[in-house]
Amino acid sequence: EMVAPFAYAAELREAGTERDSDTLNRDALPPFLAYSPDGLITAPLVYANYGRREDLEALVARGIGLRGAMLLVRYGQIFRGSKVRLAEEFGAVGVLIYSDPADDGFARGEVYPDGPFRPATAVERGSILYLFEYPGDPGTPGRPSLAGAEQLTYDAMGSLPGIPAMCLSHADARPFLESLAGPTVPKGWQGGLPFTYHLGGEGRVRVQLQIESDYRLRRIRNVEGLWPGLQFPDEEIIIGNHRDAWVHGAVDPGTGTAVTLEAARLIAERARAGEPPQRSVRVCFWDGEEFGLLGSTEYGEQFAERLQRGTALYLNLDVAVSGDELRAAGVPVLEAPLRAILAQGGPEFALRSDYGDLGSGSDYTVFLDHLGIPSLDLGSSGPQGVYHSGYDTFGFVKRHIDPDFSRHARMAGIVAEVAQTFSRVALLPYDFAATGQAVRRHAMAVEGAHPQLDLAEIKELGSQIETLGAKIAEARLQAESGAALPLERLLAINHRQIAAERALLLPDGLPGRPWYRHALWAPARDLGYGAAPLPPLSDAAMSGDRAQILEGAALLARALRAHLAALESVRQSLVESPSEPG
Repeated sequence: EMVAPFAYAAELREAGTERDSDTLNRDALPPFLAYSPDGLITAPLVYANYGRREDLEALVARGIGLRGAMLLVRYGQIFRGSKVRLAEEFGAVGVLIYSDPADDGFARGEVYPDGPFRPATAVERGSILYLFEYPGDPGTPGRPSLAGAEQLTYDAMGSLPGIPAMCLSHADARPFLESLAGPTVPKGWQGGLPFTYHLGGEGRVRVQLQIESDYRLRRIRNVEGLWPGLQFPDEEIIIGNHRDAWVHGAVDPGTGTAVTLEAARLIAERARAGEPPQRSVRVCFWDGEEFGLLGSTEYGEQFAERLQRGTALYLNLDVAVSGDELRAAGVPVLEAPLRAILAQGGPEFALRSDYGDLGSGSDYTVFLDHLGIPSLDLGSSGPQGVYHSGYDTFGFVKRHIDPDFSRHARMAGIVAEVAQTFSRVALLPYDFAATGQAVRRHAMAVEGAHPQLDLAEIKELGSQIETLGAKIAEARLQAESGAALPLERLLAINHRQIAAERALLLPDGLPGRPWYRHALWAPARDLGYGAAPLPPLSDAAMSGDRAQILEGAALLARALRAHLAALESVRQSLVESPSEPG
């Protein structure tokens, strides 16, 4: 609430609409940010745009004090937990995060129910767990959170925020914004509300934030099903989608749930028609994703040995359908196989955007960043503004996302085809050369951002990986075009291909955040969702400390050499004569 210059209390309630009865559910989860610490804070208010590092640095440069302030920031650009961590780093005592209409409300188009954008009272709930430190149960990093598991003390939990935070609708945020005085906001900071935004900071507007949370442990439940593979039962393709939602969750995760179930039906239908999976296909529905990737992370930690030994692909579905633009993000070795599969479907199956890198924010995190399993995140996107609100309903999907559910059917067909292809192909079709290309590309990007660095060794290792990957692709093609390989040989080759991906893991994890173990991929601390490619190097480069940079470069080089050695083992297994041991 605002205590000066006048009293105002935010309603923290979504009005709903008579045209969609689900939005009027008074039992809906109230707005809050998971893992906000308790507290009663009264402080002067400062508007800080998106709450990014560059935004906070700009305020400091203008002489606006952040220490002891309450920051009002808008959603967007970076993960909400990163906004809170940055505010904490700059000395703020609390954060209010609101949805500005310039980003997903009336400034973009008609609001729900007339259009797909965010109504005035819609609130984006969410977790502010510091996922970039580690996801999952904050009390058991690196260990499964089973019944009776020993928990860290609250103060030792390294993924919990240190200052209170709350989410607001733009209707609730408007009186705060209108009351702020001080300098006019810089170019690019003006939002969509019909008045000039000011930075505050002069102490005129004071707000009070009180948070009281229930920190009792709760049981969560994952659900999974398995088709054992006929020929390679110990090798698995996993399809995963989360089953929990902030309110109704029709888009997030309901579209992913519907697509996953339909894909499973299609796989079963093809099995009955004489095309059963040769590798095992496991379908998982994760619980607790919205609070911080809980179910998938704890599953990955509990079954790490089995998953690392035989999982060839993790295929993630979260918001599977929110529009018509097909998108994909994943590791480089999967891009070419995915595009080959999509090409079979014609133009409507083409990716509408670049194949992206994976950071964090969904259930692929433990599989890729902790276990080294090649991962892929699929969906189709479009403009919409009801994310994590009570307006994310079946009616919203039916009106504005997919009236005839043809987009769901298309996505289910893609998921089934990807899973079926990887489950039935004799030799896993990883494009190892693409990893080398990615290493060189990202190394050059780091050099561009930090001109003092010379990454010639890293770029050379990337070139060697690309060259060796091309030789593997050629040898694999020759092996597939000849006489059928015996089962033992196929098992040996695929085992080495899987092991080559695991070779990119750092035994002791990243310096400063050891849960993250992949040498090529991790979420960026300041972005949260966004990827930080080559994290041993990019993390160190952010610090500016020369010793850390040298250590990071050495860690990355060791991982790349281990990957090269594993790739050479793959090549040898492909070219050795049948009489030689596999």
